Parts: sequence; structure tokens; C-alpha cells
Amino acid sequence: MSESSKLRILVIEDNAGDFLLIEDYLTEIFDEPDVLNATTLSQAKHMITSEAALSVILLDLSLPDALGGTLVTDIVEIAKGVPIIVLTGYNDKHYGVKTLYLGVSDYLLKDELTLTNLHKSIVYSIEREIINQKLNQSEESYRKLFNLSPLPQWVYDIETLQFMDVNNAAIEHYGYSREEFLTMTLRDIRNEEDFEILKETINQIKHDKQIERKTWRHIKKNGEVIYVNIQSNSILFNHKQARLTLIVDITNNLNAEAALKASELRFKALVQEGADLIAVMDKTGNYLYVSPSTKSIWGLSPEVYIGRNVFDFVHKDDVGKIIVQFKSLSEHKRIEVAPFRFKGKGDEYRWIETILTDLTDDPAVGGIISNSRDITHRVEIEKEIEESIKRYDTVSKATSDAIYEWDFASNMVIWNRGLKGIFGHNVNLETTIDFWREHVHPADIDMVMSNLNERIKKKEFRMQDNYRFRCEDGSYKDVFDRGFIIYKQDEPIKMIGAMQDITDQTNYINQIEEQNKKLNEISWMQSHVVRAPLCNIMSLSELLDFETKEIEANQEIVKRLVDSAIELDEIIKVIQKKADGLL
Repeated sequence: MSESSKLRILVIEDNAGDFLLIEDYLTEIFDEPDVLNATTLSQAKHMITSEAALSVILLDLSLPDALGGTLVTDIVEIAKGVPIIVLTGYNDKHYGVKTLYLGVSDYLLKDELTLTNLHKSIVYSIEREIINQKLNQSEESYRKLFNLSPLPQWVYDIETLQFMDVNNAAIEHYGYSREEFLTMTLRDIRNEEDFEILKETINQIKHDKQIERKTWRHIKKNGEVIYVNIQSNSILFNHKQARLTLIVDITNNLNAEAALKASELRFKALVQEGADLIAVMDKTGNYLYVSPSTKSIWGLSPEVYIGRNVFDFVHKDDVGKIIVQFKSLSEHKRIEVAPFRFKGKGDEYRWIETILTDLTDDPAVGGIISNSRDITHRVEIEKEIEESIKRYDTVSKATSDAIYEWDFASNMVIWNRGLKGIFGHNVNLETTIDFWREHVHPADIDMVMSNLNERIKKKEFRMQDNYRFRCEDGSYKDVFDRGFIIYKQDEPIKMIGAMQDITDQTNYINQIEEQNKKLNEISWMQSHVVRAPLCNIMSLSELLDFETKEIEANQEIVKRLVDSAIELDEIIKVIQKKADGLL
């Protein structure tokens, strides 16, 4: 406080003599102070609330309308922010001490009042109030910074690890209420296996007072485990050694890093172990990067290509068309290049299909991405199929087979003239696949489709099957169906095949099987049925006694011989009838 500052001092004193003495002292001590006097509590209240701001209040403990503790309490309540000095008699000096607990700044004994102690008390009281206000403002600022911080913060006792204060962000983030937090310790938000590390860290803090920066696992109220970075500093809080702690949840960052790492590993596996050749070229076609998979695909290391031009490896007969497509990247950011031949190890050319993507404007790439795949095997198969188609085109003109081409994407089937020639169907030579399905015998369709799907699943190129196909007149013919399945990028796109009428062969085989069945029956009759009467005849003939006189006995034997002969004759007739059926 400046000595030249003009003070406004309210003296609450009902004794006129005491007031005059105090006023003289104040006038002598300070430069033109504005000294006011109130003789009652009600008058004092009015002056405190209606007058301009006061610098200090001098309060006598005995007024006509109030005294003692009640008087002090009322004045303290209405004189917020104004220091109060109690003036008391010698007999009340012990009570004067007690008033300090009621919120007054100081007390003075009237009998010992001097210029010096009055001056000292007023100056100290005013300065102390200024300091207290600044402290309160500082504490309020801290409280706002603490509570309004978007990051969780708390204060904990360094000895007991008890939470002493938490901000709103911590309450919201961890799910505990403020009351719950204040009954907990740092151990309550950690896994038990982390207790020993926590103990070591606290001991380290106690000894060297270093700022604590660590990553910890914390447990929310709902049981969720989070990972946090912690920064804390030593402070004095409520007269105790404590740590002010700032918490940053890095769980999402760690998860993102883990996902990125996994993505990088997958990308690395795709690039190094995948079946595609990935490369980056500049706008002129010079290789800037080639994936390690080139070693397994072409048998050459990536270094062979770096710095060289892509057209150095393209077959001379394909260079022209590839250059034209390469230049079209200026208009289209992504193009699919038609299959061409590319030189690998030992000057061996392999067929590849390629997709080019212009990412020269992307600073992370800075070039043209090339994704290529070896399709040599597919091209060879397609050539084989093409040759087969040519042969079929020639043969179809002189054959009775029903030749077809089935497009899997559109489900349309193109037929040759055999559809009408064999089955009598007078329809367009282009039908849907439903036409074929509807004419396959209902008992055969599931089996045929199952066999076809199984071959496609195994990426097989050839299919053959036997089934019945309905003719225009409603009858069925037995057919032998052979087809070639064509794939593109491992997906079936069409099947070309021929249905051959094998009805006559099937009928002939059935006739042979029927004849064999009858021959087996004849053979069985010869070996089993004929043998019984024949054995009877042979046995009875041995019983005939041509020298005996017993004619009656011989007659009985002859009668039985005749019966066996008749039975044998009937059996021979049956055999003859079955044999006639074979002709």
C-alpha cells in the first residue's frame, strides 16, 4: 500500500471521545484520510453498503444495538473484502483473540493504542487482504484451468496415493463420480500386476522429484483397459505433499498404430509373396521401384529392372500397341492394358495382363503404378480352345452334333444347326440357358449341374457328362456332352461344347445286356433244370430188369421213364422259346 494513497476508514464506535482520539491518530498517520463514523450496527450496515469502497474498518465490540460475536459476525458478512480491525478493552483482550477466527484481520487494545501499532495494524491488514485476494484469484484461475481442462487431471497424496481432487474430464473419461474418486487410490485404477511398477515409480519421485512421464494401463469403471501417457509435478495441496497429474489417453493411437502395422505387414506380404508384379515407373516408363515378387515370378531380382525402361522388356511385336495405351494415361488416370509378352529370365517371354494407374501427383508415390499378372497358362489354354473352336467350326458342318457356346455373364447360348437336326427344335440359334435346363430330363438336371459346378470350383477346363435331352415331340434322346470351360482372372466366362446323340448306342447296349440276361437264364436252366429229369431217366434205366419175370415192376419203371421224358421235353421247349427270343 502506498503511503500517499488516500484511505477511506470507517470507525464503528459509539464513544465520541474514543472516536476523536482515533481520528486524530489517523489524521496524523495518513495523508488526509477520509474517516467515517458509525455509532450503531444499523448505521454501520448502511454506510458499508451505500458508501464508496472502504479501505479498512475499525470495530468496537460494544454498540447500543449489538455487541460481541453477533456484532463481529454481521460486520464480517457485509464487509466482504474489507479488512476489519477489532478495538477492545483490556478486559476483552482474550475475546479479541477469538475474533480472529471469525474473520477479522487484527485486534488492538484501546488502552495500549499508539500511533505506531495503529499504523502497523492498518497497513498490514490492508496488505494482507490484497495478498489474500490475489491468492484467491490465483486459486480461482487454477480451479478453472483444472476443471475446464479437456484432458483428465487429478491430484493425489504422494504418501497414501489417495485421490485428493479430480477434474470434470477425469470424471467423464473414467466413469467414476467425484465422490467415488475421492474414496479411491491410484491402485484402484490399475491392474494388480502393475502395482510393483507403481511402487517403484512413487519411490523414485519421492527421492529425486523428477517429472514423471510414463505410459500406463488404467482401468475404467466399466472394466475397459486403456493406455495413457502421464505427466505429473509435485505441488503442495491442502498443506500436503501431492502430485498434480495430467493424463492423455493414447489407446486409440496405439490401436491405430497396431492397425497400421498390420496393414503394412499385409501389404508387405502381398507385395513380396503375392502373384502380382507391382512396380512404379516415371512418365517415360523408367522403373523407379519393382516389388520383390519379381524374383518368384520372373526369376530376376528387382535390381535388374531399376533404372531401365519397361519397353526394353516388351516383345517387339507388342511394343507399338503398348506405347499407344501407355500414352493414353495422359487422359485416363487408370487403364487396363491388353495382354502382351514380357521378357523374363533367359529371354523367355511370358504373357501378362497389366493395370496402370497414374499417381504422379501423389507425393507418397510420385509415379505410375503398374500391377501385372502372369497369364501365360491362360493364354495357352485359350489358344488351345481357339484351335479347338476352329476344328469344331469345320467339323460342325459335317457332323450331327449340337454344338453350343454358353456365355456365363449373359446366360445366353448360341447353337449350331444340330439343335434342330438332332432334337427337332425349330427355335432361334440363340437361346437362354433356361432353354437347355428345361429340356434336360428332370431326373438328370441336378446331377449335371453339380458335376459342372464341381469342375468350375476346381478350375478344371474340360467337362463331360451323359444325360437325357427332350426333343420337340416330347421324347428324350440320350446325349454325351463334352465342353471346354474358359476362365478370365480365375472366373469362368464361357463354355464351348458339343452334344452328341448316343441314343442308338444306348439302345444297342441295352439290347446286348438283355440278351446276356436271357443267355444267363438258359445257361442256368441247362445246368440246373434239365439235369433233374435227365438224372431220373438215367437212374430208372438202370432199374430195368430185362430177364425178370416181374412184368408189373418193369411196367412201373417204364411209366416213370415216360413221365421224365415228357418233363425233359417241356424244359427243352422253354429253352427253345427263350433262344428264339434272342434272334
